[in-house]
Amino acid sequence: MKKQVFLFCIVALLFATSCKKENTELLPTIENLSGVWQASDYKLNGSSATGVDFSNNYFLFGTDNSYSARVGAGDTEDYSFGSLSIFGKNISLAAAGSPNETFIVEGLTKTGLNLSTKVGNDIYTTLLTKVNSPTTYRVSNKTAYTMIISSYYYDTEMRDFSYHGTQLKGTIATDKVFTKRSKINLGGSYSTLTFITLYPQTIRSGQENILVLSDTTSIYHSQSSQTVPLSKINLKSILLKDKMTLKEAISKL
Repeated sequence: MKKQVFLFCIVALLFATSCKKENTELLPTIENLSGVWQASDYKLNGSSATGVDFSNNYFLFGTDNSYSARVGAGDTEDYSFGSLSIFGKNISLAAAGSPNETFIVEGLTKTGLNLSTKVGNDIYTTLLTKVNSPTTYRVSNKTAYTMIISSYYYDTEMRDFSYHGTQLKGTIATDKVFTKRSKINLGGSYSTLTFITLYPQTIRSGQENILVLSDTTSIYHSQSSQTVPLSKINLKSILLKDKMTLKEAISKL
């Protein structure tokens, strides 16, 4: 009996020590921040947001000082990627073509991250949880053309729109996207051609996926008399129009 009590005490002590380590406050270094952090709650001036699902929002921090993030809700969600800098408890996110965004690390442990940012007189706070085995993807442009590429999830509506920017032919995108979806579509533009892929690509859970766009990829497309900036809106406008391969569509320009 004494032996059983002793073993129980050892197990309880190890469990308590483990919990204490999980909740130990960490400094906001790139090593401690690296990984995927999924939003669990949002607060505006201390009050939690209600009736809105923000669980698709995240911050992904790379050990190479890169980042990607999705914020907002529904049609207002916004994807960005770029580089990050850390100054004390401040994180500065720099995305190409956009002003830098600064977040304050209010709390950081191995499993939780608390970020705040001030907009005007309002303070927005994001509570995030570390994702142990995140599902991510990058886009590979295996076509013979340098073009603008985006990705999205389609389920009666275009969701999770991610603008990857201009991608050189034969390269893999530098930005990595966290997703909870099982399938992702690609879209893009080349000169006056705007297109979306005919078939979505399967996402394998718990690992990094490479989504390939090639010359023989089947697409729907539309053509304008002038170059149209790629956006969620003009991708929506070409659903189920003019089907052929990407190479065939470009050859007709």
